[in-house]
Amino acid sequence: MLLHSTRWGPERSPRDPVAESFFSTLAHLLSEWSAEPRDWRLPRARTPELERAMAYTLAHLPGPVTLAGAAKAAGLSQRTLARRFDDEAGTSWRRFLHDARMLRAMELLAEDGARVTQTAYAVGFESLAAFTHAFTAFTGERPRDFRQRIAKGTTALPSPTRRRRRG
Repeated sequence: MLLHSTRWGPERSPRDPVAESFFSTLAHLLSEWSAEPRDWRLPRARTPELERAMAYTLAHLPGPVTLAGAAKAAGLSQRTLARRFDDEAGTSWRRFLHDARMLRAMELLAEDGARVTQTAYAVGFESLAAFTHAFTAFTGERPRDFRQRIAKGTTALPSPTRRRRRG
């Protein structure tokens, strides 16, 4: 739908009934989608090979972790591992790594005395700005705000600003 919306530019007539109907429907759907609870979880492996690749990835979150290393741990080629992630886990290895880092960051930020900079490095980011951007896109709030909200005991999350496809 978003790609279809590009057919109308800012110069479109405000009385275009097709455009009005389209954007009204899109607004309704976005509102509905954003109200859904988030499903923050990692997929589970169904085979020992993928389980080994996932375990390797999770064990190496703080440092440089590569698809090649995960493939070696699984005893598979990189190409086969990439296909297995898509088929078996419904996501890519890179998305799995990203989501695992974000979930671990959420855990670390929830601990007493958590520091955003230390958390960024602990989950494998070399740049605080890159971590902040990734965390905000994942959770809908900045790491500092997340940490402060959790410290106050508030567990409700803000409304997401955009919907991500979950595998």
